[in-house]
Amino acid sequence: MLSVEAAWREAKDGSGNRYFWHAHTRERRWERPDAHAHVALERRRLAVDRAKAARKAERAAMEREATETAAAAETAISATKPALRRWALEAGWQFGKQRPSKGADPQRVLASLLSTVHALPHCTVKPMAVDPSSRASILKAYKRAVFALHSDKLTGRPVEERAISEAALAEISAAKAAMTS
Repeated sequence: MLSVEAAWREAKDGSGNRYFWHAHTRERRWERPDAHAHVALERRRLAVDRAKAARKAERAAMEREATETAAAAETAISATKPALRRWALEAGWQFGKQRPSKGADPQRVLASLLSTVHALPHCTVKPMAVDPSSRASILKAYKRAVFALHSDKLTGRPVEERAISEAALAEISAAKAAMTS
């Protein structure tokens, strides 16, 4: 902790009036604070500095965790990409291109994707019975799948499960868009 004289330096403003400013905080006062006020100000300044350092360390830890999570998600996606591709192709969907295979009925493709999404690795969706000829049945199953696969519902789950669910949801959403267009 700095002494009163070392912390509060004397200066003059443009009109020649004398004032004091703090060497670290740049706070200004017309009168030099007494020792008691100075100690209180220094304690407050040190507490603020500690809080800033704690926030900085917390941000760094969060950034490290986000980087690790992204790397784990990428690893999970690349490891299960063949299963995702197979799941989509069996349903008549071109994985990655987000469109149905040539000559495939978009409604039947979406129904097939929805009825088999539970078979994906790390996917927690319950099996759904979907009637491919009923648009209402398909839309009902779609809503249930979106509800189960949405990232907001998967907080606290393993990274692999979230990554696979997000990839499956992207393909299912694109298939619904293809069906409705």
